[in-house]
Amino acid sequence: MFNHQATSNPGPTLSLLWLFAILNTLFRDIHELVVASTIEEILSGSLNGAPVTDAALVAGAVAIQILLLSVVFSTVLQPRWARRWNLLAAPLMLAGTFFAPPDDPDDYLFAFVVLGAFATIFLIAWRWDVPRAPGRMNARSSLPSRDCSRRSPLQEANPCIILSPTTRSSSPCARSTGSSPSC
Repeated sequence: MFNHQATSNPGPTLSLLWLFAILNTLFRDIHELVVASTIEEILSGSLNGAPVTDAALVAGAVAIQILLLSVVFSTVLQPRWARRWNLLAAPLMLAGTFFAPPDDPDDYLFAFVVLGAFATIFLIAWRWDVPRAPGRMNARSSLPSRDCSRRSPLQEANPCIILSPTTRSSSPCARSTGSSPSC
């Protein structure tokens, strides 16, 4: 679906998707400003039937900052942190989309496209294979990561065996290599 460059480092792709979501949100809002009833509602101090308070304005400003920071953070942060940011920000913005539900047919189209963009961002970030730093602890055990090319004789005979972490010959590699049969 995506080219090889985008899947090996999805940061630029994620930035473009964030920008796409921002522009769709912006054009939806601009599109609403040409409707006379929307302008009258804003001038009366409410929007979509809810009063526009200072707290609502601050919440909107925070949401905009999250959107804008996501464009930048997707490319400039280290991959580990960029992935985490996208996994946090996409569902947050997806949920925020429902705070101002669509009220006319064209808004449904914009909301559908933005929700699709947020879901795509989350899926790409979820599948982002961020390499672990050398010497970092393995997530499956309390042992440091090991070279998966070295296996114990017991694991050579049966690659589905994972020895206990207290045994010196244990290896977290039997499940992590793609060459072993499924257990």
